[in-house]
Formats: sequence, structure tokens, C-alpha cells
Amino acid sequence: FTSTREIERKSPCGRPDFKMDSLAGGSGGPVRFDIPDLVEAAGDTSNIPMDTTTTTDMTKPCCIIVLGMAGSGKTTFVQRLTSHLHSKGSPPYVVNLDPACREVPYPANIDIRDTVNYKQVMKQYKLGPNGGIVTSLNLFATK
Repeated sequence: FTSTREIERKSPCGRPDFKMDSLAGGSGGPVRFDIPDLVEAAGDTSNIPMDTTTTTDMTKPCCIIVLGMAGSGKTTFVQRLTSHLHSKGSPPYVVNLDPACREVPYPANIDIRDTVNYKQVMKQYKLGPNGGIVTSLNLFATK
């Protein structure tokens, strides 16, 4: 067992950098976590740099990938975020990649369940729930 000792320091942009100990499999160099603030993701674009090649007031698009354990609040978070963005007049483009969910309480532009039947995949390939999810994602990605 090797420790994953990390030393926090501030980067020039004010966000934390981490130095991964080489004993823990890291190179010893800095590892930068560049994660946007939730306020920025929710639509407050007052402090996001503009693209200097255009003269419009548009900002670069933001992509948020929501991952987590079952029951951790992913659906609630996405529901509230999409509701907020719709109320601001900036509807998001939402992709649902969970083939095992029964329903999503927000509009999804692309839904894996429209393409792949999770239960059928489990039966056809004789898989359990986790294998069914991974195989459904692979089938969806190749279609």
C-alpha cells in the first residue's frame, strides 16, 4: 500500500494545483484540476473570458458531465440546473446516458433509452445490471 500524498498550492490563475507524489504513481509534476464554478455553469457569465475572435456577446459553451453513486443527487442536480437555465431563457442541451433509469424529470435532447433497451441487452447477453449498463453504453456509442 502506497500513500497518495498530495501537496496543495495555488496556481497563477488562483485555482489549486496538486503535486502527486512519485511513490503514488505520479510523475512528481503538477496536476491541474480546471473545474468551472457552478455559478458559471448555471449561467452567470459575467467573469468568463470572451472569445476575442468574434465581436458578439456570446460566450464559449460549457459542458457539464454529472457522475455519481446511486442516490447521490445527480437527477436532482440536473433537474434544478435545467430548470434554472430554462428560466433564464437559455435552454441547455441535455444528453441522458443512463439506460437503467425509468424516467428523467427534465427534457433530454438525446436519450440512450430511445436507442438501446437495457433489459433486452441484459437478457440477450446474459448480463447482470452493471454489465447491462456498460454493454448498453457500448452499443449506443457504436450506433
